[in-house]
Amino acid sequence: LGVGYATNPHGADHCMNFHDTAFVAAGADLNRMRPLGFWEPMPAHEITPKKIDLMHFQQGRNCIADHLVICQFPPYNLFQYEGMLRACTGWDTSLVEMYRVSQRTLTLARMFNIREGHTAADDKLPKRYFQQHVGGPSANTPPYKEEELMKGIKYYYNVMGWDENGVPKPETLHSLDISWAAGK
Repeated sequence: LGVGYATNPHGADHCMNFHDTAFVAAGADLNRMRPLGFWEPMPAHEITPKKIDLMHFQQGRNCIADHLVICQFPPYNLFQYEGMLRACTGWDTSLVEMYRVSQRTLTLARMFNIREGHTAADDKLPKRYFQQHVGGPSANTPPYKEEELMKGIKYYYNVMGWDENGVPKPETLHSLDISWAAGK
């Protein structure tokens, strides 16, 4: 959740994000991601490459739901999203194409933010996120370490095809049919 909050192009949005607790046990959320190769539950309080990969695909799934103008809460699976788009538009599309559109959307939003002065230094969380919880269900859980979050963010940049500063790489822009010249 922290990596998603720190990097989301329009701010810390829980609807365009990955909720770690949804994937700590087998269930509907994990079942929705099985077509993408995610079978095993993951601990809530760890930032790992596998979890960032899952976050990336979950973020794409949420972006697809936004593009389809449907709520994320009904238990539709990814293949039903594909079927809905075909039924409504007649387009012969695929799940891969739908994910590419979500990648294009997130990358274009990143480019807009960069043009407006946003840098990797803005991809952060408030310091209170790294303090020990007092009371509640997380009271005995060690706080996140800022360096772990930064490591997760750097991995996320890589997954997105962005450089170490969060700037989309030329080959990523080319593969997504995006021209950067207009933004410079």
